[in-house]
Amino acid sequence: MAATPDKSLGTPFGGARPEDRIPSAAAAPTDDASADMMREFEQLRESLSSLLGGSDGLWAACIRAAILLGETPKERGELLGNLQSESPPPDIVRRALVEVVMHGDRRTLLQTLDESILGLRARPTGYFALRAAS
Repeated sequence: MAATPDKSLGTPFGGARPEDRIPSAAAAPTDDASADMMREFEQLRESLSSLLGGSDGLWAACIRAAILLGETPKERGELLGNLQSESPPPDIVRRALVEVVMHGDRRTLLQTLDESILGLRARPTGYFALRAAS
C-alpha cells in the first residue's frame, strides 16, 4: 500500500501545490457588480502596462506614470503607491493616458521619462501642468 503524501509539504518536486496557488471559487466575486469591478481594475492595470510599460512591464509603467504625473517628490511617491495597488484609481490611469496622447511620441516620452528617473534630464512638463500655468 502506498503512503498518503503529506499535503503540507507541497508537491514531490517542491513548491506549492496548484490548488494552493489558484484562488478558490469562494474568493471570486459573487455578484455581477463585483465581477465588473474586478474586470475594470484588470483592464486599468493592463492599459497602464501597455501605455507606459513598454517591454519593461507594469512595474516600470507605475514608475513612469508617477514621474510623469507627479509635480513633487511627495506627490510622485503617493502616485506610485496608488498605482502599485491591486486597484489603481481610474482617474490616475486616465490622466496618464491623456499625458501620453498629448505628448504625441510615446517612444520618445518613455526614453525621456527613463532619463529623468536616472537624473540625466528634467522630467517632461506635462499637458496638465502647462494648462494650469496658462
